[in-house]
Amino acid sequence: MKRKLPKGVLTVACNQAVSEGAVLLRNILLARALGPEQMGLAVTLAIALRCLEMFSYLAADRLLVQARDGNRRTLQGSAQGLEALRGLLSGIVLAAGAYPLAFAFGQPQAAWAFAMLATVPLVRGFVHLDYRRLQRRLCFGPTFKVEALSGLIGVAATWPVLHLVADFSALLWISLVQAVAFVVISHLVARRAYRIRFERQDMRRLLRFGWPILVNGLIMFGVFQGDRLIVALSVSLEDLGRYSVALQLGLLPTLVAARAGLSLGLPILARVQASRAAFQARYHRTLSLCAGGGVIFVAAYLLLGNTAVALLFGPEFQMPAAVVAWIGCAMGLRLVRVAPGTATLALGDSRSLMHANVFRLGGVAAAAAAGAAELGLTWIAAAACLGELAALIAASALLRRRHDIRSAPPRWAAALAAAALACGWLYARAPVPGLTTVAAAAAVALGIVLWHAARRYRWGAPSLAPRELPARPPHTARRP
Repeated sequence: MKRKLPKGVLTVACNQAVSEGAVLLRNILLARALGPEQMGLAVTLAIALRCLEMFSYLAADRLLVQARDGNRRTLQGSAQGLEALRGLLSGIVLAAGAYPLAFAFGQPQAAWAFAMLATVPLVRGFVHLDYRRLQRRLCFGPTFKVEALSGLIGVAATWPVLHLVADFSALLWISLVQAVAFVVISHLVARRAYRIRFERQDMRRLLRFGWPILVNGLIMFGVFQGDRLIVALSVSLEDLGRYSVALQLGLLPTLVAARAGLSLGLPILARVQASRAAFQARYHRTLSLCAGGGVIFVAAYLLLGNTAVALLFGPEFQMPAAVVAWIGCAMGLRLVRVAPGTATLALGDSRSLMHANVFRLGGVAAAAAAGAAELGLTWIAAAACLGELAALIAASALLRRRHDIRSAPPRWAAALAAAALACGWLYARAPVPGLTTVAAAAAVALGIVLWHAARRYRWGAPSLAPRELPARPPHTARRP
């Protein structure tokens, strides 16, 4: 395992960087070719597609990694059968709801595009999950080929598609090309023959494991897309386009780190789930990396976010400084939340993810209230940041209460949240450009967190002082 780990780290990091970088490059090309209004309309298609994906995700692929018998052929076949059913049902729902969706967004002329979008989940339903199974051995090469290469093919298709269709529907055809590439490559890298099964016992097990994640998917739609949906329903398409590109620029490093942490951290933590002390030590290492990375991201995004938006997407996509500040703080808090989220999944506890994200929906509700009151994008972004803080504290508390994994995430959360919120407030209030104040606040935040990491955890060598705790099965919840 020790010999595979460095190679796995590099492969996972490259995969996430290439995949998310391809999405960013595709959107840069679309934004520069279409402008804010058409880009905002394309964003509505993306929101609809993500809505169906999150509402139907049962994490069958993740069970193949987490379960001790995940290497079993019949379980993999049943997981692939469930994915095929998911794609079929998602396509039917999206096609049937095309006109209501178009009218809800105030764009009835786009109904045909919403209907055609149903082909994307239908195609993706026939993915071969063998590349996920191979992650059990820390073999991430097939994952890189499936996810990164399909993303690059989507980017390569962007330019010719824009020459043929120079409007919002370009995103539809690019997504379809990428879905076909994703499925084809997954079959090419597989080491087993593709089989679809519907074993009753395995299907029940998959549904039992996946239903909390399915409910969590409903919540995660609010977490990831709720703010953009509120913006789409409360402001103009131009503002939606601007907000979306600023949000994506913040999401890019966050999603890279989150997916890398899940893909790499899940098998590493799951291997020691029966040993409480070993699990706790590895969790502390994960938490240290996520917290330090979160603060560094907040400082970088506050200083460079708007400048990067202007350079990449064009000056017409720049946002007010306060909106950029709140987006950066929210993404930093989300990055820290990767650690407790990965740990709970490694323990086979998918319900804690759902319960923690309920608290994140509080921020979405606050953002909806701000949108209804026409308070503007600044208050919507601020509400999202407060929701991320609530979800982080809840995830950390649930991990300790239900699994007795002792750490100090409340201190991490308090230090990061105080620094991040102070940076956002100072950035919004400081004289233009105000970068000196922001840089000072960000440096103080980084120093606090890094000092605490060095003092408490010694960067990956946590102590179980004052006494070694007796090990007990991590799945057993502690009674209040």
